[in-house]
Amino acid sequence: MNKEIFLSQLREYLKILEDREQEDILAEYAQHIDMKMQKGLSEEEAIRDFGPMEELAAEISVRIAGEIAPYTHGLYLMT
Repeated sequence: MNKEIFLSQLREYLKILEDREQEDILAEYAQHIDMKMQKGLSEEEAIRDFGPMEELAAEISVRIAGEIAPYTHGLYLMT
């Protein structure tokens, strides 16, 4: 799989997020791929290093939920 296809597939998993959040995450992963390639991995190896797409998307979702939870938790307590 090449970077373009990887990012396109990842975008599909991120559709529930706001556009800005999607773009930030996709840019971050594009940069990670480039950095891995600079260290000598092929594009395919760099992408494979992330593991299965479903697991990666789940990890991203958990990370995003963890960033949001402290703010939403307080809102729930206030209502």
